[in-house]
Amino acid sequence: MRGIAEPARRREHVSALVHSQELNASQTVDGLKACAGDWRHGIAIENAITEAVKEILGESAPDLVGRGWLLNDTIWRCAEFSGLKPQDVVSHLMQGLAPRIESVSAGSLFELAEALTTFALEPEQAREVLTFGLDRLEPILEDNDGDGPWREALAPPDEVSHAIAHFLYALLASPEAKMRWRAAHAVRRICRFGETAIISALIELLPSEELPAFTDAELPLYALHARLYAMIALARAADENPEPLVSHIQVFVYYALEAEPHVLIRHFSAHAALALEKYRPGSIGPEIVHRLETVNVSPFPGEPQDYGLSERWSQQTDGRTDQFRYDYDFDRYWLGELSRIFDFPHPQVAKRAESWIIDRWGKSRGFGAWDQDPRALKNLYGGDFNSTHASHGSYPSIDRLAFYFSYHAMFCTAGELLAEFPRTIAYGEDQWRSWLSRHLLTRSDGKWLADRRDPEPLEARRWQREKEGWERRDEWRYSVLAEDLDQALGVNGKTTQQLAIRGRWSIKGGIGKETISISSAMATPDRSMALLRALQTADNPHEYKIPNDRDELEIDEPGFQLCGWIAIPNWGSTGLDEFDPFAGKIPWPGPKPGRRVRRLLKLVGDEDDRVWRLNGEPVMALRIWGDWREEDRYLNPAIRK
Repeated sequence: MRGIAEPARRREHVSALVHSQELNASQTVDGLKACAGDWRHGIAIENAITEAVKEILGESAPDLVGRGWLLNDTIWRCAEFSGLKPQDVVSHLMQGLAPRIESVSAGSLFELAEALTTFALEPEQAREVLTFGLDRLEPILEDNDGDGPWREALAPPDEVSHAIAHFLYALLASPEAKMRWRAAHAVRRICRFGETAIISALIELLPSEELPAFTDAELPLYALHARLYAMIALARAADENPEPLVSHIQVFVYYALEAEPHVLIRHFSAHAALALEKYRPGSIGPEIVHRLETVNVSPFPGEPQDYGLSERWSQQTDGRTDQFRYDYDFDRYWLGELSRIFDFPHPQVAKRAESWIIDRWGKSRGFGAWDQDPRALKNLYGGDFNSTHASHGSYPSIDRLAFYFSYHAMFCTAGELLAEFPRTIAYGEDQWRSWLSRHLLTRSDGKWLADRRDPEPLEARRWQREKEGWERRDEWRYSVLAEDLDQALGVNGKTTQQLAIRGRWSIKGGIGKETISISSAMATPDRSMALLRALQTADNPHEYKIPNDRDELEIDEPGFQLCGWIAIPNWGSTGLDEFDPFAGKIPWPGPKPGRRVRRLLKLVGDEDDRVWRLNGEPVMALRIWGDWREEDRYLNPAIRK
């Protein structure tokens, strides 16, 4: 309609938009914006659009304000094309709303008040409004409201570097694992940038048990979480950019050797101290270096596990001690496993952990129940039970208060037991090293899982470029063309530079999700076409498989060979970085060329097995990427080799 409207009738078109019964207010604003973009050639039409916007703001104010989440955007859009200033748009909205204010929810009114403050109030006016509100609120406040009466501890530090450090430390103490990891990445980046003032302020906070200016007074600070994740970040930073941390080496030595025997904090503190000593030899003495190198190493020879004794110990507790109430799964699968590692009575392990919680950290008798957790009472954990439940030894994504204390008490108890009792050897495996490794990072080289995540490829698929399929959604999944397969493989006519030989990844768009899976193996050249035809004509594609390296489905018969050449590891559980949102849920370790191929071609991989070289030239590359959404929905981790 807009395209065929004659210039003389464009004002009528604008009026028709405003008075249409078929359009809501937001759609009308969109229509007026389009008119302004197409017809801005004269004062008459500009004035008509301005008056139309004023009319729609007045007549449809309840509708526009009722969409509070879009209010700021609506104000900007109207100001952009109407010739009105943002404060004028707000003024017309308020004038239109005044006679019908009872039709708008309280939440929408707060949105309008925020818009008024943002767009229409001068600083002095805003101060007057704030003062008016506080004066009305002050007489009804009680001492237990909020953080209580004002005190100096509630004031953030004057120096920006210290304020940032306090803010990050509060995030490192978050009950949510993904928030702790975001903060850890921020600390690592600050170290990379060499922000020594922030680093020093952060390290000064390691002994802190509370941060009044940055936390709710009614919610316990997870201080041990903050200390642990600060050490995780600083240990990684010590490998990357040690210079800003060298002056703090004695702090890391203290937490590795002298502080409470928390085996995880000891591990990362020792890692940081040794990395700094390597960077600047002589910073600490050889005796200290030796002690750091043997942190979390048992002073006793290992002993064969007494399976009967371990079984008897594991049955001698019901998950409850005299003073602290352990979660059933935590007691059975976390403390029970620690009991078996040292062939130490399960009830005594629980008692030792309880002693840390009650006697050393000052929690009251009966602590551990749900109704003693302030966050639970305020429903701050959300309604998803699985996110806070450590089922069968798995990590929760959000830590309840009882789990937080149980968790850290267990690792302190582990440090005590390691110093007092020999660890067990079962089926030739050191149970202590195996147990500890499952609670450290996924990678054993000190790097984070996120370090191995590659950027998502930028190339678009044909269906993404052409934007087709919306009108025939049911047919889209059957519209695969030969060029789609060629693109997935990397085939590009005669100029192909790279060929995908193994991979699985997904591309999600508005019309659906495409999953690509590629496998390859080496076949006898003069029989390869026969194999291809046999696979193409198989009744069921699930009846065969392209074998991996050393796969039982490899074929080695006279005249017929099918040899897998890509080794696929057995992916186990991830470590502490399981919930790192920047890791993207990628698997570790990734696929790599099989042993025979590496030997025959003399392939040499880099430290991450990302690029494999022949005589110094790259011949294979492995790309692994992932996508983890904030709402915890993620696409399949993607691998392409």
